[in-house]
Order: sequence, then structure tokens, then C-alpha cells
Amino acid sequence: RTPLSWAAECGHLEVVKALLATKKVDINTRDYDDQTPLLWAARNRHAKVVEMLLHIKEVDAAVSDKFGWTVLMWAAGNGHLYLVKMVLDTGELDVNAGDDEGRTPLSRAAENGSAEVVKLLLNTKEVIIDARDCFGWVPLTWAAKRGHTKV
Repeated sequence: RTPLSWAAECGHLEVVKALLATKKVDINTRDYDDQTPLLWAARNRHAKVVEMLLHIKEVDAAVSDKFGWTVLMWAAGNGHLYLVKMVLDTGELDVNAGDDEGRTPLSRAAENGSAEVVKLLLNTKEVIIDARDCFGWVPLTWAAKRGHTKV
């Protein structure tokens, strides 16, 4: 792991800015799980760091880790509505990109009962509402299993 990766994970925006200002860091560097600084920031709900990184043209916004988790997957899975909106606004990500289990951002949001995120994803024209994962389950199955009636 790099200092940039740690700063992004911990949400230290000023440290991230300082490291990037040196122009000696690889902004898309990957760690042992193929996590990049952008993925670490999204995973830990650091919206300001994610927003800043997404505005850097060299950042690979469509990156996924070794488990297939993208920035959108982390944002949706964490129920972070603002981050989901921000990522969708980039227009660079496939809303139906599945992880290593075939789970989509919609599936992760439904499983975690994130009704507002589910609603936002359903309002995108591209989302496949009945995408099946490796278990043969659709997002509604996950919501029902977890008892999320609002979803």
C-alpha cells in the first residue's frame, strides 16, 4: 500500500492533495486486492476524496478490484446516495457491472436496504432490474431475504 492509498482510505483530503501535487505518485496504483486510492475512498465513504479523484482525468473511474467491486458498487453497497449520484453523473460506469458473484450495484443496495439508492438506480435507463447473480438471485430476492420491505 502507498501513502496515497492510505490517505484516501482515511479520508485525508489535504494529504491526498499534497501527495498528488508532488506529481510523483501513481494515482491508479493497485494494492494486494487490486484496490486503488479511488476504490479505498469509495469503500470508506469519503465523498470529498472520491469527488476530487473523479475530477482528475488520469483516474480510472471504471476500475474494479480483484473481487469485481467498482466505485459504484462500493457506493451503492454502502447506501451512500450522494456518492452514487456523483458516480452516475460521470457517465463512465456500467451500472450493471457485476462483481465476482455476479452481483450488481442494485443487488448490493437492495440487500442492504438502501431504498433511496435502489430508487435512484432504478431510475437509470440502463439498469437491469432482474439481473441474476451466481446464486440465481435477483435484487428483489436479496431485499426479501434481508426483510427490507421499503426496497
